[in-house]
Amino acid sequence: GGEIVLPIRSPATSTSSEKKEKAPTQSLLTQLSQRDDLKPLWMFIETLKTTTIKGGHNLFSCNVSGSKVALKGMDYPAASQESRMNFIKAIHFIQQVRSPYVTRLTGVCLMNFQTRLCVVSEYMDKGCLGAIATDANIEISEENKYKICHGMASGIAYLHPKRAYGHLTNEKVLINSEFDAKLNVFELMKKYYLESRYVTSSFGSFEVVYQAPELRKVSGAQYSIATDIYALGVLMAEIFVRERPYKKLYEEKGFLGGDVYLYEHPTIQPFVLDSRIPEGIRELIEQCWHENPSNRPNVSQIVDQLAKNVPSSA
Repeated sequence: GGEIVLPIRSPATSTSSEKKEKAPTQSLLTQLSQRDDLKPLWMFIETLKTTTIKGGHNLFSCNVSGSKVALKGMDYPAASQESRMNFIKAIHFIQQVRSPYVTRLTGVCLMNFQTRLCVVSEYMDKGCLGAIATDANIEISEENKYKICHGMASGIAYLHPKRAYGHLTNEKVLINSEFDAKLNVFELMKKYYLESRYVTSSFGSFEVVYQAPELRKVSGAQYSIATDIYALGVLMAEIFVRERPYKKLYEEKGFLGGDVYLYEHPTIQPFVLDSRIPEGIRELIEQCWHENPSNRPNVSQIVDQLAKNVPSSA
């Protein structure tokens, strides 16, 4: 409902040669919005005001009918035929994701003067976990720390029977004002659509801290269900400790130096597990960080353990 803006129609008086010149942008809107596979998802949003979402690649937000949505887009006219096909394949893939613990695809639209094909999803107003976990001005109650851990673990539990999430970091977990945590559905588009050549080691971007030892020991190692569990353990510790993983190491060596050091010493742990973390959770995190991937717990065990350890006031 609300501000639905219709596609621009050319005036009836234009000559056929003028029509030809205008055709590409007009027909792109018509062509895409009328495609059988996109039609049910199509949203006519025409706005020039988009805001970049911090921590996301090609991620924006905008207002639609008074509420905010998140957008991820590709420059359709400039993209290769293969990229276009893959982007649309990725849309259909994430359309099937239905979990309260993964953000929901709500539609597809054309933005930026009808050239950027965007997927639209729900907006999480506290942003990514990375933005709140280490912000001392944001109060996170013990109960909400458990709630965030439970949300992340439940999102992973939804996916694991089918596949690994892969590349799980504090930027891929989104939080709303109720402290519900959801995995970013856009990340799952990578199965079909990669914006650039994708490599495991993004040096200097603070992602290595979430990589399990086996990803740092073997060049070209693949993300797996076990590497998701390791990353989940790091994120749980980050929420309870309210500090960045390997904080001292990165303060001493800088982003790049810290990453290099972790590749050279793959088994050092991201946090000292002390009294800042409740005892039951401490053991759970330690199991998630087990050097042998096959000794890490499975995600349903983690969800159960979290439920058992919730403080009684919750």
